[in-house]
Amino acid sequence: MFAAAIAFCVTVKALEVSDPCGDAGGGGNDIKKITATSDGTDIILTVELCSNAVDYTKYFIRLDYKDLNDLDNDLVTNEPDTLIDNNQSCLTTYDATKMHGIHKQIDKDTGPGIIDLVGNVLRYTVSYAELGLTSGDNVLLWVETHYIGIHERAPNTDSTDGCSEHQFPEEVISLTLNAKENNYCDDQDANMEWEALIQEHPDDMQIHTLHALRLGLCVKVDRGDLTVDQATEIFENMRSALTGGMQ
Repeated sequence: MFAAAIAFCVTVKALEVSDPCGDAGGGGNDIKKITATSDGTDIILTVELCSNAVDYTKYFIRLDYKDLNDLDNDLVTNEPDTLIDNNQSCLTTYDATKMHGIHKQIDKDTGPGIIDLVGNVLRYTVSYAELGLTSGDNVLLWVETHYIGIHERAPNTDSTDGCSEHQFPEEVISLTLNAKENNYCDDQDANMEWEALIQEHPDDMQIHTLHALRLGLCVKVDRGDLTVDQATEIFENMRSALTGGMQ
């Protein structure tokens, strides 16, 4: 009964890759999890480390995004494509790198975007415009850390394939850039779906409760009291409580 229509808005799911703590010593250079998403204007990559960031460590965000229609011609001379494909020559093919380094507690950044590093969480943000990209484009991402001779990567590369570089598709995060999120309070189709649900299930108090909550949240969004993201979080928390996590 609780179909996709019973939602405040269409939510964007993040891509996640976990990496075991301990494969690079378990410290602030060791990657625990990467979460990637996009919001219509920016790419957001969050890197959770196994411990707080440490001195003498360099954190690299690698981005590969040029000519995604060509998956097999990296060997062609003057070929503009730098996409990682089967990587027959084990090429290093990233187009852009954001580096955040810590040396004697002095931060050093190079490359596109902005990195915020607090404790054991690194958050990287770069705009579509800065990379010359737009909604619907695809970006391949991966993360590396270098710490006193220890190199850590996530997603990990396959040690048995004869290539130490990241290869498409298994060894990278493939992120399709989302369009800007709409305010679904103003979506007439969504509003009609809700009205149809009320007509179809007139005695279902859970649906009435969620519908009433949605109407109230939309008023607060329109008034500027809440953002769409905040209203969505409130709605989804209530929906989960009422339905026991059912979709």
